[in-house]
Amino acid sequence: MRAQGDAGRHQERMFATEHARLAARDATAFHLVPMATSMPVPAMQSSKPMGISPSAPDFKPTIRYIWIIRISTICCNKGKYSHQFYTLNYYHLVLIWDCLIRIIISMIKFHYCFYFISFYFKLLFMQKGAKSLLKVSIKAATRSAKTAETTITETAI
Repeated sequence: MRAQGDAGRHQERMFATEHARLAARDATAFHLVPMATSMPVPAMQSSKPMGISPSAPDFKPTIRYIWIIRISTICCNKGKYSHQFYTLNYYHLVLIWDCLIRIIISMIKFHYCFYFISFYFKLLFMQKGAKSLLKVSIKAATRSAKTAETTITETAI
């Protein structure tokens, strides 16, 4: 019984070591971690939960990242890389989804969408003077869209 438990732990350690090695190799190959930290990753302890990439220190399993991972995994499974977990496709999808979510959150936080939302609410609740309201709202919306565009460009850079 004890030998069977030891064998199971050994197999788990071997899997964790291989998992960590592949994750570190792929992360450094796709320039996700600085080259200075691209040394071999030590074997993970069996008591720790398996993460997405042990070489990505900022990758905290928050709700946002869990959904990013789910969406990215679904996209990868439908593509030709379904047999590989760590691929260029997978990491790029995670980064793209994360960037999009950050942009949407920042737009909501800084009220760049305020004029668009208020435009629809004003049309719903006020029917008099809809044409003049439309002109004012379109001007305000284009002004805020230009501001949002520059912010998105800065965020992307």
